[in-house]
Amino acid sequence: MYIFGTNGDKMIYTKLLKSQDLIYDTLNIKLVHSYCKNCSNYKKHFSCPSHKFDTTKYFLDYTYTYVILIKIYDTTINQKNAMDKFYFYKKDIDSILYNLETKYNNIRVIIPGICQRCSNNCYELYKSCKNTKIRRYSYESLGLHVSKILNLAFNQNLEFKPKYLSFVFGIQFNLKHLEHTFKKEINIIYDKYK
Repeated sequence: MYIFGTNGDKMIYTKLLKSQDLIYDTLNIKLVHSYCKNCSNYKKHFSCPSHKFDTTKYFLDYTYTYVILIKIYDTTINQKNAMDKFYFYKKDIDSILYNLETKYNNIRVIIPGICQRCSNNCYELYKSCKNTKIRRYSYESLGLHVSKILNLAFNQNLEFKPKYLSFVFGIQFNLKHLEHTFKKEINIIYDKYK
């Protein structure tokens, strides 16, 4: 496990896991997708379950998963704006990680929540996804239990605290030496929110 910063305002934890170990310890499609059905964004995006492909096979296309937990403390968060703040930070971090997919060959990003690369409500606008090559999925959309991922990778639970936002991202790849490269790239996110 690698930790970027410990100042309390922002912490980023990373851990390299074998994708097959992650699936083995955290996959529970039926339970996790039942949580998805309670989400206000459910079926507004083509990244929402259920999928017409084998999510386990999709996840196992890559040997390694670099799990990333980002915790941000923001004093302006309140009950009314928490989701807006979540998506504000998420979109920004998404774009930094999406850029890695163009910078490095044969990697894939896992995002928290819904894919918003094209639209905030693509499911309502289109009959099918217009950009399947750039659509990305979350751990939960693929049926992985995020709390179990955090416990496995960092010995932590998913927490919902006032003034804090937690994001669980991933980078999937096949070449183990890329882990060190991604540590440098993650530092960009850490530096951005100092």
